[in-house]
Amino acid sequence: IKSGTYTGGLDVVKSEEGSTLVISGGKFELNYAKKWAFNAVILVYGDTTITGGEFINNAKTTSSYPQVVMTGIVEGYTPITRITGGTFTNNFNGTKSGILWALGDATADNFEVSGGTFNKQVDESYCADGFIPTKNADGTYGVKEGMYVAKVGSKKYETLADAIRLAAKGKTITLLANVTEDVTIAKNLTLDLDGKTLTNTNSGKATLTIAAGATVTVKNGTIVGGTSYY
Repeated sequence: IKSGTYTGGLDVVKSEEGSTLVISGGKFELNYAKKWAFNAVILVYGDTTITGGEFINNAKTTSSYPQVVMTGIVEGYTPITRITGGTFTNNFNGTKSGILWALGDATADNFEVSGGTFNKQVDESYCADGFIPTKNADGTYGVKEGMYVAKVGSKKYETLADAIRLAAKGKTITLLANVTEDVTIAKNLTLDLDGKTLTNTNSGKATLTIAAGATVTVKNGTIVGGTSYY
């Protein structure tokens, strides 16, 4: 599908298992959602690639869960939905209404999102390898190249330094990947390396510097380069 305007239906476009669907343009708008059901502007069970187009969910039905792009799975087939571009809008504000949805036995692994503009945040689990969610300057959402290297609770960070700076006293910072940074900690924290390695960027500096008065517990990993205190 390269162009055109498409509206209506239980789903605007639906593909079956074993099929190949490529959408590079056009406008697709859903205005109806069946009560107690999962509807979508695009519902696919096959190999799907979306590189462009405008996808809008305007459904107003109460107690329904309309999505914009939904991928389902049929036994014996492995569906994949790749999104590299396009604009995706869900104007329905139900608690289970989002942009992307894995239907039935499908999971977020059946999606690879590496582009596009969305009016709701895309969960990182739907992103292609090497991409993470981002918020655009205009208030919309997208994805960008990058990775998370540390987390505090459920909040994830692209640098260990950011995790340390924003963590409250007494919290635990957990590494999600091997990190190469020179790190200073000036508050009471636990640093759980979780089997990962923290390496310095400059052999003439300490990898981990702990400020006077700070109590830091480091566990479960390797520090290359050493630790200093001041």
